[in-house]
Amino acid sequence: MVVSWTGGKDGCLACYRALRAGYKVSHLLQFRDLKRTGSHALNPALIATQAQAMGLPLLQCEFHSYEVEFKSIVRELNEHGAGITGAVFGHIHTHRKLVERICHDLGIELLLPLWGRESRAILEEFIDAGFDAVVVSVRAAIMGREWLGRTLGADFLRELQQHHPGVDLCGENGEYHTLVTDGPLFKQRIKISTGVPLWRDGYWHLAITGYTLESSGGEKKSMSEEQRIESKQLYAGKVVQLRLDTVTLPDGRLKKREILVHPGAAAIVPVLRDRILLVEQYRTAIDRATLEIPAGTLEAGESPEACARRELMEETGFTAAEWQKLTAYYPSPGYSSELIHVYRASGLEQVAEVTAELPIHWLARSEVQNRIRAGEIQDSKTIIGVLLAR
Repeated sequence: MVVSWTGGKDGCLACYRALRAGYKVSHLLQFRDLKRTGSHALNPALIATQAQAMGLPLLQCEFHSYEVEFKSIVRELNEHGAGITGAVFGHIHTHRKLVERICHDLGIELLLPLWGRESRAILEEFIDAGFDAVVVSVRAAIMGREWLGRTLGADFLRELQQHHPGVDLCGENGEYHTLVTDGPLFKQRIKISTGVPLWRDGYWHLAITGYTLESSGGEKKSMSEEQRIESKQLYAGKVVQLRLDTVTLPDGRLKKREILVHPGAAAIVPVLRDRILLVEQYRTAIDRATLEIPAGTLEAGESPEACARRELMEETGFTAAEWQKLTAYYPSPGYSSELIHVYRASGLEQVAEVTAELPIHWLARSEVQNRIRAGEIQDSKTIIGVLLAR
């Protein structure tokens, strides 16, 4: 499933409902209308940070025709093997014919988890589920700038009804828009520190200028060293995406950053007494075969350990009775988001024939270490895994 994403409460709750119903979400899709600005015109860098906090891949696209661009993105993803079978939308009372046509033409399932529901019930469900959101834009003719930065909650509901009885509580008529900052889908929360009210095209907007990511334990990830101010999707492949970010340096200069977005991977050091199992793979990027520990890319919604167990079976036909996580590291943080989780697997038992058709090599630990020192093994996950798997 892909989710049509603006960063606000309705799309977030629709995504949450889809996941609880057993659907797997592979991508969030954010589209920016080049013809106009409005309540949904949030800073793309902030939406990218939100997706990062959720741990979900995000594709950001500009469009003149939402329908044309949506179809193009999904078709491109599927051409690269993404296997998109459905789309989730947070619409409540509008745009149904449009999204029905989009999904019909793509031959995928349409999911509208909030369709036709009463606005108060939706907002109460969102709050009761444990989500946090702030108001980031309001239609000036209906709501004043004092509503910017307000947190959604029982007080917000009550005061909104008192302020204007005709206002839709979910903002279905464009009365207001929100940014979700925390909740059940989030691995980290966004803490907003500074924001400036701006007037544009009949709306008051909260231009968020300072924010941090915090884990549940309160650990902060500072966004002040380099502030992402623009993010543009250049390529979406089966495994990786290429993004071009514009960032502000501490001294105020602008820089371009080419970012390879990767879902992460798991690598396994299979140990049998004093021997280590390696697989031989031809790597087109370096035009030669290498000896490596088994490894593979995390699938959508898959935990690193589940990925490690799956890859060990697929590449070698072995299972392991004992698993120990050795480390997790970024092999190339200068341009890639890939995080590799490394495990030691012992108590090996071969239960299936090898399906990946990769030659297997059992080498003594000392021989593997000697090959590393001699520069014959140059794969970083193998070097790190072997050295840590005592």
